[in-house]
Amino acid sequence: MLINKISMHGFKKHNDLVEYRLGKTTKIYGDNDQGKTTIGEAVAWAFLGADLTGNEKATKRLTNPDCKDVYVEIDFTFKGKEHNLVRRRRGSMQIYLDDAKVHQHELLNFYHSKELFLSIFYPFYFPALTPKNAKELLTSTLKPIPKEKVYEELGESIANKLKETGFNIPNLYLENQRVRLREISDDLNYWDGFKDAQQEDEEVPKEEVFDDRKLKEYQEELSKLNALTISPKHDIEDLLVRREELRGKVQSLELEVRELSRREPKLKDVKGLILEQDSLRSQYLSKQKELKTLDNKIYCPNCEAEIDLDISRKEGIGNDLEQLGHEGIELGKQIEKLQEDNSKIKKEHEEKTKKEVLEKNEKIKKLKLEIESLNIEKLVSENKEYAQKHESKVAKQRTELEQKILILQEEKQKVELNNLERIRVIKRQEDLARKIKESEKTIKDLNDEKADVEKCIDYAKRYNSTSLRLQGEQIDKHLDKVTIQLEKIIESTGELKEDFKILYDDKEFQVLSNSERIKAGLEIANLLMNVSGLTLPVFVDNAESITVIPKLDTQMIEASVKRNTELTVEVAQ
Repeated sequence: MLINKISMHGFKKHNDLVEYRLGKTTKIYGDNDQGKTTIGEAVAWAFLGADLTGNEKATKRLTNPDCKDVYVEIDFTFKGKEHNLVRRRRGSMQIYLDDAKVHQHELLNFYHSKELFLSIFYPFYFPALTPKNAKELLTSTLKPIPKEKVYEELGESIANKLKETGFNIPNLYLENQRVRLREISDDLNYWDGFKDAQQEDEEVPKEEVFDDRKLKEYQEELSKLNALTISPKHDIEDLLVRREELRGKVQSLELEVRELSRREPKLKDVKGLILEQDSLRSQYLSKQKELKTLDNKIYCPNCEAEIDLDISRKEGIGNDLEQLGHEGIELGKQIEKLQEDNSKIKKEHEEKTKKEVLEKNEKIKKLKLEIESLNIEKLVSENKEYAQKHESKVAKQRTELEQKILILQEEKQKVELNNLERIRVIKRQEDLARKIKESEKTIKDLNDEKADVEKCIDYAKRYNSTSLRLQGEQIDKHLDKVTIQLEKIIESTGELKEDFKILYDDKEFQVLSNSERIKAGLEIANLLMNVSGLTLPVFVDNAESITVIPKLDTQMIEASVKRNTELTVEVAQ
């Protein structure tokens, strides 16, 4: 890349438009605060939107607050082709490349990355990076060392081991192995603690024996006692049977008495005769009524004598009345005779019933006296009193036996619990022994794996060390007095550890003079251009601090302080 012209307006102190033409070698002179560094910052801002330190938030500081339209325009040649770049801030940030609006990432084709651009363009930038960032930039710029080349350096045994264990990305592989190593260490700590925790010495209880003969003897006695039946004082079974027989007879007689009281005498039937008598009476009354209605008389026309036309009818009814009267009288006599007979029958029945009831009541009385004479209630009471007395005695014996049995059962239970505890302790000790054996095997396996992982880590470190050495060989051929240290030896272990340090004439960067810093930065810029294949302009600020500036095969823009001199830009012929 070659910057041909730079124009700016509203950038830092420039209120008005200014233009500067640049050549392969351009020298910028001027007193302090004349804008020498501004040219370098304008280039950085145009390409990166940042200042020379890479700060992308510096736009406010770089632009003139009095100008609403702020822009930097650069005409440059890249790979033999002319380009025009404009960065403008008019409210919002705008970028134009060859009159086309573009985004920041589309400019990466010209410089690959912000860090690489500034490391080449501004010699003070790279040494000011943190070791981590500087190393990442350098290693990302260097051509990668082929794995097979590193494997060849390490030897077949190490190479095969790395390949077998999935070695691909060195740093990721190392991190994974270290993570696994930490996991193994944690597991070992756990299993060591587990093993120690299992070492407790728990005493095994002695086996005890319980003689249960006495217990069985007491239990048999209790069973016999519970099965014991108490014979009554008086055997009243026959008496009870006899009482039931007597009671049955009493009930039977009482039933017969009740039946006798309800029994009716067998009377002669007079109802039919009474009905017949009523019928005759009704007929008789009807005939009388009919007779009274017969009054059919006429007078003889000759003799004027009264003639009764119903005389024959009246005679007939009269005969009927006489006959009905006679039958009624006879029927009345029969009814009276039957009623007299029934009265006699009732009287005889009542006397007979009374006699039978008296006889049966007398029998009932005798039977009840016989039941009382059996004296069963007294015998039952005596039997109950006798049974209670004996039951009390048996209950006392039962309680004594149950107490003895309970004591022996508790002793038996203690023996059984002791023996169960003994079995539990023995089983637990067997389990502990098995677990300790398993933990010892696990610990051995973990230690074997730990040794293998440590070997993998060591091989990966050797890979990185070899790769760094080969990278260092790439670097060294482009450096003169600058040394970039990529690894160091740990004195306590003798182990090679990745490192990053910039030395100039074997001096660390912090103690270098300003001129030495510029020279170191130029060597690094030259290194980065050679390994990246990207040739960018180099802006050397404070160039007055170095008498002879090393010339690089690229565009050189040198800014020097010159007292009492306005800003001057000269293109060397």
